[in-house]
Amino acid sequence: MSEQPVAFDRVTGRRFVRAVKYFLTSEVRWQARGLFALLFAFAFAINGLNVLNIYVGRDFITAIAHRDQTGFIRQAVFTSAYSRYRRRSWSCTDSPRSGSGCSGGCG
Repeated sequence: MSEQPVAFDRVTGRRFVRAVKYFLTSEVRWQARGLFALLFAFAFAINGLNVLNIYVGRDFITAIAHRDQTGFIRQAVFTSAYSRYRRRSWSCTDSPRSGSGCSGGCG
């Protein structure tokens, strides 16, 4: 099972640009543009959540270093709530339409 490396050259670039051009000038161009904008919005939202997670983690470690019990508890609550949310949202793999609910105990 030997896989050949994919070559990205000028021909591939031209084909890609031509395909995107045809797609964006077709009858479904507004739907395509809307989905493309939605893709960017989701990417920015995920990046924003990652930045928020970095700040919470930084404040958590700072509270530990300064032996600030109130700050530690506050940041521990934020961190555990965020972890629980992430675990819950990523572990639910069953479709709600199938009627089986979520697997993995995420309710």
